[in-house]
Amino acid sequence: MVSSAWKIGFVKKKGGIQVDIAGSIIIFETIEYEIIKRKAVIMKKKHPQIYSRRRFIGTAAIGMAGVAMIPSLTSCAKSNEITLGFIGLGRQAMYLLNGFINIEGVKVVAGCDVYGRKRTRFENRVNEFYSKAEQKVEVKTYEKYGELLARTDIDAVVVATPDHWHALIAIEACKSGKDVYLEKPMTFTIKEGQELVKTVRSTNRV
Repeated sequence: MVSSAWKIGFVKKKGGIQVDIAGSIIIFETIEYEIIKRKAVIMKKKHPQIYSRRRFIGTAAIGMAGVAMIPSLTSCAKSNEITLGFIGLGRQAMYLLNGFINIEGVKVVAGCDVYGRKRTRFENRVNEFYSKAEQKVEVKTYEKYGELLARTDIDAVVVATPDHWHALIAIEACKSGKDVYLEKPMTFTIKEGQELVKTVRSTNRV
């Protein structure tokens, strides 16, 4: 399971410190805050790329987080190509598409969204890219994500739907044999997170 980068923010509050970690608010005593702050500074120096989500996705489309180095992905396609589907075709998906579609060995072959105009936009953009690249790639779009997941020729999916759909779709994608790039937040509740972890481990998905 691969998720987009996270952020840490600190806001001083009376009687303690309010810490915003990936959108979750936690209150710490001052001494705990100082420890966390030092760790965050060290982490930022060692791993500056973690703090730049757009840089992470946009730089040479490493949106698949080192996709070529993931054994389960590189071995799943006989042609040594990774076929990719998108579930959720809004603005963020279009941003991600610009990265993934430029990765050598990755072919975007499907998309899903409940809105017809978004499906049309996705098809046009993908077809335009492959036309300019002089490559023949058949792209299909779906209204129901189950139809996309049912395809056995798709190796991995990008889930960029509204937040409350993330866990359910990711779990179903893993069960259908797909590796998953999941937009943040990975889940909407703690229980969803626990179930997602169980599924990822039991299905041996990335």
